[in-house]
Amino acid sequence: MDRRKRQFGLFLVAVVLSAAALSVLTYRFLRQDEELARQREPGQRLQAVEQARRELIANLEKISLLEINRRVTASESNSGDPADSAIILATPMDRLEQLVAPWKTVSSVGLPSPGFVNNQDTGETLEFQSKDFPR
Repeated sequence: MDRRKRQFGLFLVAVVLSAAALSVLTYRFLRQDEELARQREPGQRLQAVEQARRELIANLEKISLLEINRRVTASESNSGDPADSAIILATPMDRLEQLVAPWKTVSSVGLPSPGFVNNQDTGETLEFQSKDFPR
């Protein structure tokens, strides 16, 4: 009987000890994984913002080039009046003729003038109610 108790005790210690060791190691691994994720999160956010910024600037430059080519083609064929074309891109350029992203410029936000508000209301009425898009 003594031998069975000892074998049962050894078996129990082996199972409990290995389960406890696995539990501790799993807990440490999960904590380290959470800490690593917290450390990487700001860097990943910055990378995502930078990637979105690069894509936006590339798209804006592409639109700008398309509009320039369209205007050159229209002026060569004299079939269209460039003054009638819609404004596609309105953004400041720096000294190196590169687009300046809106989030990199500091501007003072002011209230719109009464004339602007009146024109905006008139434009919205013509666009949405009268469906008069050219005006």
